Order: sequence, then structure tokens, then C-alpha cells
Amino acid sequence: MIAAHEVFVTLNSRFLVVITNWQIRPRGGDQLAANDHTDTSWDQHVVDELHALEGRLQPVCQQLTAALARFGGYAERYSAALHRVDRGERAWVAQPKIDSCHTVWMALHEDLLAAWPEAAAHSRAG
Repeated sequence: MIAAHEVFVTLNSRFLVVITNWQIRPRGGDQLAANDHTDTSWDQHVVDELHALEGRLQPVCQQLTAALARFGGYAERYSAALHRVDRGERAWVAQPKIDSCHTVWMALHEDLLAAWPEAAAHSRAG
């Protein structure tokens, strides 16, 4: 559980950058311009990063599931959302109230913090 949490913390930092890049695309003099999703290469880079994270998330979820069965399904849910993104359903990157990549990731993060109070303390300290 400790090793999986340590890997997840690193992945989570990367995930936050990726999601920020989905929401914000600096241009002109505005470093915080909303991503209007007209730059397909920018958006594709974000999707590529989501795929890279998927590959790293799966072994973490396997470790967590071996420790606590309740962690089963997160990797599959993330992959299912990413598959929908690949089909052109871009809402599945970060839209709330659906099982988007972001929603699944945050649920996993919250579950991890709830399952292991020391992880919560470590996350707050970091």
C-alpha cells in the first residue's frame, strides 16, 4: 500500500498538469486563457499524456486491489473513459457528473486517502 501510494502521488502531480492543460491553453499575452479546443495538436498531446498515465495507473491499481479489494475497477473505469475520449467524446476527459478520466481519478485519490489515513497526512504535508 505504501509503495502504491508513493507512485500514485507522483502520478497525481502529473495528472494535475495534464488536466490543467486540458482546461487552459496559454496564448498571446494570456497565460491563463481557457482552452477553446481549437488547437487539435494541443488537445492530442493532452490525450497522449492521459494514455501514458493509464499505463502507469494500471499496476498501481493492481497493487492497491491486492491490498484491498475495494480498489478493483478504477483502472478499468479510467480506461473506459479514455476509450470514449478516443472515439471523439471529449467530455470524457474532465466533465463532472460522468465517469470521466478526471472523475475516476479523483474518486481513486479520495478512496486511497480514506483507506490509509497516513496517506492523507502525507498528502497534506507534501
